[in-house]
Amino acid sequence: MPVAFGPVVLAFMETSYHEAKAEYFNMLKNHVGEQLARCPQFVNILKSELCVDQFVPKEWTGIQGFPPLDLQVKEDFPPFRKVRSRPINPRLYEHAKKEF
Repeated sequence: MPVAFGPVVLAFMETSYHEAKAEYFNMLKNHVGEQLARCPQFVNILKSELCVDQFVPKEWTGIQGFPPLDLQVKEDFPPFRKVRSRPINPRLYEHAKKEF
């Protein structure tokens, strides 16, 4: 599936609002980075009704009414972080080589 989050995100459209809302809160535990999870203000924003209504709408009308978020970053925060490559499964190597 050509999406970064996999089929779980698309499943929200096939479940009830209450099931999708419960899944949203469960996903916060695994999908919020360790440093952001330690910031109670950020976590409270994600758990607020405003965010829940945007990420798990009762009726999908697009993303609307979300106020701009002003993020402040520490001066020593690295401007770039290199992501390590993941190894390719040896069985898929030839196909991956052709694709790349």
